[in-house]
Amino acid sequence: MSSLKGVFKNRKIFSQLLLLLFLSGLFFYIGLAFWMVISAGKREDAQAIRVLQLIQSIGLFLIPPFIFAYLVSDRKPTEYLSLSQKINLKDVMYVILIMFIAIPFVNFLTSLNQQLVLPEVLAPVEEWMKQTEEEAALLTKQLLQVDNIGGLFANLILIALIPALGEELYFRGALQNVIGRGKGTHFAIWMTGFLFSAFHLQFYGLLPRWLLGVFFGYILVWSGNIWLPVIAHFTNNAIAVIFYYFSGQNNEVVNIDAVGTNDSWWMGVISLILTILLVFRLKSRIPKKQHI
Repeated sequence: MSSLKGVFKNRKIFSQLLLLLFLSGLFFYIGLAFWMVISAGKREDAQAIRVLQLIQSIGLFLIPPFIFAYLVSDRKPTEYLSLSQKINLKDVMYVILIMFIAIPFVNFLTSLNQQLVLPEVLAPVEEWMKQTEEEAALLTKQLLQVDNIGGLFANLILIALIPALGEELYFRGALQNVIGRGKGTHFAIWMTGFLFSAFHLQFYGLLPRWLLGVFFGYILVWSGNIWLPVIAHFTNNAIAVIFYYFSGQNNEVVNIDAVGTNDSWWMGVISLILTILLVFRLKSRIPKKQHI
């Protein structure tokens, strides 16, 4: 096995990207086959869907980056993926604060994105986009619907923590790294952010998720520490999980997604200004450690 270490190190970017895609596909289908065996007859059950979500997250995102890092680098996979850096508590607090402050601005962008209307000739594409969006929303609702604190913590792990860790290792740790070595830092960050957003197949949230991905990419570059984008990503996911849970428990709809939209659009503007200030403050306090 040691003879395979770094075997793809000097291969072209395209070959490395194909390797990453191959590993994702391989472990995705292995996981899917495993799920089909253990969930036979119960595939529409909410619990079975949660198991599928877990297997997909592990197979698509958690396992491939480590194998990929082993094959394309002489360094330890944890070093290649920027997992070995220590976390600065103040930086963590800044990242969490930014994610909270940015909520109205993200909602404002989402409301703009949702007004997207494609030309008549692309009507079938638009219909497909709407259908995909509705299916994703339905699946998310099924996963979020729990009625006890145990279910809440399970969702924080399943929907917030594992996807945050896996997607950041995959998109920022592996994909952004490869693209950056051939196309430059800024191109890699914006392209990876776009691919990260497009992967979710929720096109009416493409723009805000793209910018979130860009933010995750820049804080990795500034810090050389993937734990910061993981924490930012986790915070974003956890906010949705927690608000949905407590809304259901109180039989009220606390629609956090509406803050910064319609009559409260001005909150989105203020949120944008404060977010920019905090992002630049975060950048100024992090010692620069170029990752790509």
